[in-house]
Amino acid sequence: MKKNSSDKDFKNKEKLIEAALEEFGNHSFREASLNNIIKKAGVSKGSFYFHFRDKKALYFYLFDEIGKLKKEFISGQMSGNVYCLPKSDFFEILRKSALAGIKFANSYPAYNKLALRFYREKGSRIYNEIKKRYSVDFESIIGPLIKKAMQEGQFRDNFDSDFLTGLFLNFDAMFPYEKMESLEQIIKLLDKYIDFLKFGLANPEKVMESEGKNND
Repeated sequence: MKKNSSDKDFKNKEKLIEAALEEFGNHSFREASLNNIIKKAGVSKGSFYFHFRDKKALYFYLFDEIGKLKKEFISGQMSGNVYCLPKSDFFEILRKSALAGIKFANSYPAYNKLALRFYREKGSRIYNEIKKRYSVDFESIIGPLIKKAMQEGQFRDNFDSDFLTGLFLNFDAMFPYEKMESLEQIIKLLDKYIDFLKFGLANPEKVMESEGKNND
């Protein structure tokens, strides 16, 4: 939103966000109609342009809101701050984070619908801009976790940090949770997917050590 705007003055903000989620969730960014959004929200064009520069600014604002809400949701779902544990299983952290993300998608279907529509934008300018903007934030979290796990010998020696970071930056795009019909199916698929990654990437000795501790 514009720096000189005030959310308190924007009485129809929630209606605008709802209308924008519906429009962007059903259409590509290029095809989405700003006029439709404004009309459905019942706001004047003057009010809209006071708060947003254009359609693109509104689109970015939605992803900012998703990011903040998802971060809060995942923090609440995670049992303790596993990111700060002195020695923890990287793949268990990944599983817990992914499970929390899946629960978020299940709890906020409108936001999830927008995210799924966004992946169909792949290759477009808007897709690249959004990915670049938010990959930096995610990389600042996943990067140190990967390096820490590498120092602890949790990965095979023939993988470098750049490869692993790139792999996990695209984890959500590789995991086809949108094709599942229920949360139970998604969780089962997640467990299989994490196991696939773990046994393909992890140091075999560390896997055996971890499984031994889990069986105690």
